[in-house]
Amino acid sequence: MERTLVLLKPDAVDRGLVGEILHRFERVGLSIAGIKMIHPTEAKAKEHYTEDLAIRRGEHIRKAMIALITEGPVIALCLEGIEAVELVRKLVGSTEPKSSAPEQSAGITPHISFKHADEKKIGVRNLIHASASVPEAKQELEVWFSPERIARPSPGLHKKYHSLLKRQKIKVRRKIKELSERSLQVPSPRYRCGVTFREVHDSSFCLLCFLSSIYIFIYFLALFTANHIFKVLNIPVWFS
Repeated sequence: MERTLVLLKPDAVDRGLVGEILHRFERVGLSIAGIKMIHPTEAKAKEHYTEDLAIRRGEHIRKAMIALITEGPVIALCLEGIEAVELVRKLVGSTEPKSSAPEQSAGITPHISFKHADEKKIGVRNLIHASASVPEAKQELEVWFSPERIARPSPGLHKKYHSLLKRQKIKVRRKIKELSERSLQVPSPRYRCGVTFREVHDSSFCLLCFLSSIYIFIYFLALFTANHIFKVLNIPVWFS
């Protein structure tokens, strides 16, 4: 199991995106081993953005990033999971929000680009920082978390919860099925003689059909007989 550092920067906290971003991490099975809110000092920010950043990107970029991360509170996260470093980087996306897919966390601000930041001489507001490698994650976790502030999540706790939730859903579905079957088997009200209304209704309908068939039979028999008699007597009939 790997551990990695994630910082939700002041712009993420200010925009109220903390819950949404945490949900994306937890949804893929990552566990939160440590979490805290802190307003970084300039000294803490310099421990995080080391001289290596100035060598790679320039001192002005380092100063801009330090200014951004110290302008408000940040949420520091220690996430734990299988190959957590690579998984978190995939979820977060590129450092440049414009290059990140919309479903990635950095893609929530796709209008920010390196070109725009360089022209305005400002830092890139990309909401999140995530460790790029396992050694970097170990180094950054030491900056933001003391060993006693990192807990080991209970193994399989979420599996027990989902198993319990699944059993409850099955019970509810079974109860709904039983109630629906009972509603179909509700007895029909009975008369004083003990015969149900449904039985009386069915019997009356059968009797009506029987009498109707007899009436139709007698009607056509009478027509046939009258027609035959009138033909024998040579009497013209209108219904022949």
